[in-house]
Amino acid sequence: MIRAENSGDAAAIDRIVSSFGGNDTYTARLRSTGRLLSILSLVYEDGSGCVRGYIGCTSARAGELDTPFITGIHAESDDIKKALILQLICTAREKGKDALLIYNDDSLNLKELGFYSSVCFGMIPPGELNDIGTLHCLCLTEKRLGEAVRAELPCEVGKTFAEPVFEIHSRLTEEEYEFTAMDARRRSRIVNYVIESLIIAVSVILFIIMKSTFYITPAVIIAVYMIKNFIRLKKFKENMVKNRAGGGRPAIDEHLVFYEDEVMAYMPQTSNVYFRRYTDYHFMFLKKDYLVMGRPSRDNSLDGNTIKYRDIPDKDAFIGFIRQKSGGIRIMK
Repeated sequence: MIRAENSGDAAAIDRIVSSFGGNDTYTARLRSTGRLLSILSLVYEDGSGCVRGYIGCTSARAGELDTPFITGIHAESDDIKKALILQLICTAREKGKDALLIYNDDSLNLKELGFYSSVCFGMIPPGELNDIGTLHCLCLTEKRLGEAVRAELPCEVGKTFAEPVFEIHSRLTEEEYEFTAMDARRRSRIVNYVIESLIIAVSVILFIIMKSTFYITPAVIIAVYMIKNFIRLKKFKENMVKNRAGGGRPAIDEHLVFYEDEVMAYMPQTSNVYFRRYTDYHFMFLKKDYLVMGRPSRDNSLDGNTIKYRDIPDKDAFIGFIRQKSGGIRIMK
């Protein structure tokens, strides 16, 4: 039987918690200060009335969302752990909680239980950057965060962390995505086409003069390469038209968190999270209301991050920061 803990369970719970990690675990530390939620802290009782497992839960928030934090699952078997967490999910939903948070200790398959990295839901762990991905979340309601926030866990659990310098949430329509994907590449494509055309012309002239197939080889290779890129560009345009006609949208939502040393980008619609050093960015493309940071690419995809100017509180400060951290990024207008 699984039920909420009561005052008579104190000794049994102390024994269980101390036998699974000692008295310095999150659960033990928060229990000793009375910061666990009794209605969401559950015990597993066997047929003889002996407490065989315990799951601790404490208050936590992510922005306006009420997101209790699971401090630990202390039990003798994985089956008991799973039963405890499944019951907790039901209880938390009944109590009107918005989500559940837990750090993954690899003792359970959290994805199987519906937990995913918290950054997928806009919740950044209160730890260092390398903690990204360790905090997992299970949403219990339809409430969602409009922009990313840092999860607020009890001070005994939270760690020190570096505050972001800028936070930007970028939502683009299909037309905006198409504009940045196509137009941000136009200048680099034209430059490359001019250079390649010159090489082909020189190669053909040398072939005519020297009468040797050796000189025509570069022209053939570059011509094939150019044709492939024209085909790739044509397919990209066709896919954009097809996507619009089908009513679908590419995964173009992203939230960027700029720290002193690197930028974190994650896509709320997927579980993709990645970091980039500022020196990874080779150019910054500025046009109309958009800013594209990335690397020169000819595959006609967005190789970087697309941002709207109106989403940046101080555009000049932001551009200056990126330029300084990247060592002098090339700005294209």
